[in-house]
Amino acid sequence: MAAKILIVEDYSVLARMYQKKFSDDGYQVEVALDGEEGLKKVEEFKPELILLDIMMPKMSGLEMLKKIKEDPQTAGIPVILLTNVGGGQEILERGLEMGAVAYLVKTDYPPRQVVDYVRDIIESYARGVPEVEERKEEIIKREREKEEEERKKEVVERGITQADLALDLARQKMEKTMRKMEAMEKATTPREAVEAVEQEIRKAETEFEQATQQAKKAARKFEGIEEK
Repeated sequence: MAAKILIVEDYSVLARMYQKKFSDDGYQVEVALDGEEGLKKVEEFKPELILLDIMMPKMSGLEMLKKIKEDPQTAGIPVILLTNVGGGQEILERGLEMGAVAYLVKTDYPPRQVVDYVRDIIESYARGVPEVEERKEEIIKREREKEEEERKKEVVERGITQADLALDLARQKMEKTMRKMEAMEKATTPREAVEAVEQEIRKAETEFEQATQQAKKAARKFEGIEEK
């Protein structure tokens, strides 16, 4: 007998599109347009897998997931989260920790690929929960690594910005000192004043060199992250 799939998705056009694709592949499919209707369908239809949107009216996907996993009669049903949440890794991780076996970003997967992905999940689940748990751990690990890389990149980019500012300030100071030196050379100036200006130039050159090295160091860090 074909597997029974429940699609809980508030965007009816997308829900019906998924329904048709799964039906064409021989699955028995029911659709619910919000979390409350979804819970009723879980009880009546008794699906073997649930595709669950996160952002929905009346009851969010995470609220519905919580209720499913709290009920001993439905806790064992594998749930795949559907989301368009960009950068919402905390929400996705929470869903996985609450018991979802995987998630799909809807904009990244056309319906045909969703069907293929769900088939893989159903087959994996049939082979045993440990394999599914391993898949969940891999997803969480991958998302945390991605988040850490983004954080490192942000830190380096901030460092480059600060280095650029320091370099610009040092350049401005050096140019100002040079103009001052040129003006003093044209005037009749005591030797002590000239030496003082020369000292300022040396100081400005040192600051400029330090700022240049800082900018180069930040750029090397940034290039290292980009290569990864």
